[in-house]
Amino acid sequence: MKVVLLGGSFNPIHDGHKKILNDAIKAVGADQGWFILANDPPLKDDQMLNFDVRKKFIEIMIYGFDKLKVCDIERHLPTPNYTVNTIKRLKKLYPSTKFYFLIGTDQAAQFDKWHKYEKILKQVQLIIYPREGYKAIKGLNAIKLKEETLDVSSTRIRENRSFLTHPEILNQMALNGYYANERLKTHLKNSRLKHTLRVADVSVEIAQSHNLDTKLAYGIAIAHDLLKQIAYETMAMYLTSNEMSKPKELWHAYASARYHSRHMYVKDKRFLNALYHHTLGYSTNDYSKILYIADKCEPQRNTPNSDMLIQLAKKDLNKAFKLTKKQSDEYFERKKNESN
Repeated sequence: MKVVLLGGSFNPIHDGHKKILNDAIKAVGADQGWFILANDPPLKDDQMLNFDVRKKFIEIMIYGFDKLKVCDIERHLPTPNYTVNTIKRLKKLYPSTKFYFLIGTDQAAQFDKWHKYEKILKQVQLIIYPREGYKAIKGLNAIKLKEETLDVSSTRIRENRSFLTHPEILNQMALNGYYANERLKTHLKNSRLKHTLRVADVSVEIAQSHNLDTKLAYGIAIAHDLLKQIAYETMAMYLTSNEMSKPKELWHAYASARYHSRHMYVKDKRFLNALYHHTLGYSTNDYSKILYIADKCEPQRNTPNSDMLIQLAKKDLNKAFKLTKKQSDEYFERKKNESN
């Protein structure tokens, strides 16, 4: 059997990964292509999803593609691990299999710096896929793919600058608040980012007190102000004419709900309703109430009685929601009268 190996952290996997592995399979007439998922690094980045989540994402991406598999061998190898050890173990487990190892020209340009790279070359046939701006080392014995790669990277997916991955992966990113810091930095200035993270912390505390889904509460909070600081002209692309007739301070709530539905494939009504109504508190599902209270009462917002309202929310969500809304409505009514 002939198998092409593609290693990486796949944090997360995207359409480009699938394309280059399929291209390599076709180029050498391989029977299968395996995604070799890297184990969690010893100094784990807070934006690196755990091994099981990244593996699940690969399984989602390759579902229905019989030639594509995920291999979790590196999870069981001693750390720190090197590619040469992974290949050595695979050849021992599958002695009758011919392995190809797929890398980009960015990696091929410094392949002689890899740990025991000569041994790798003796055990597998290299395949190189093109990466703009890089050239492989001269004389490197490798099969070169001619197909162009997609203009996508895991970093751009994490930052919400690209959506070229499986819709369910995007959905899970939103619902669970994965890659929160990178997504928020793409859209928000530092002060608004910190506000969002404080809202998320309070939301989790309240949800936990009521045995609700803390991941969902966190994901909703991360998403609620995502489009708050973009231009109104951009917000308007997500709004209906009726929504555009509303005060502009409400637009970001409508736009954020539409953005997550359209680009992140979120269908969860609790999530979308919480975003859509978080400024005025018109949605009354539990997660909407949690977001409304957390948004109004996070520690540095200087809302009167905020500590009391948060503690009350942990005991009686409905009562805390009503009091928070009453207090907020009275505040906006006073502002309206003062402006008149």
